[in-house]
Amino acid sequence: LSSVDVAPISQQGDMIELAVALLPGQARSIRLVHVRLPPQGGQGLFDIISYKGGELKDSSYDVKAFYTPVHVEVSEAALLNQYKRDPQTQFLKEASFGNRVGEWALLKLRLRFSADMHAPLRLQVTAASWQVSTSSAVVWEYLLDGQ
Repeated sequence: LSSVDVAPISQQGDMIELAVALLPGQARSIRLVHVRLPPQGGQGLFDIISYKGGELKDSSYDVKAFYTPVHVEVSEAALLNQYKRDPQTQFLKEASFGNRVGEWALLKLRLRFSADMHAPLRLQVTAASWQVSTSSAVVWEYLLDGQ
């Protein structure tokens, strides 16, 4: 592989125009550094257009390049021991204690995804050295206004 002289001509928002020597039928690899991923996930589509002067030469639209991961916003994370789950019980004093190593607890996470997540969906939650019971997984759905 050898480096080809590339000179940026202009850049605006999601478009960059480059001056580069291209020969018909010859494969070229172009590397763009400092590219910011979009805030929403999904299929990355690109338009690639070549000009000679002001004349359109070749073009490809909606080129599928890669899949951008979805951003997951995590809020309201809480780890509740058996007493903190229901503070209205007779164990009010115990409910004020912290969580203890080796005891079962309730992990609550509020998740918001940046892209539509259509069924079927697999959600994986991992934490090194934690043990999770598959019989305890429950998902609650919240409306967009937080209700």
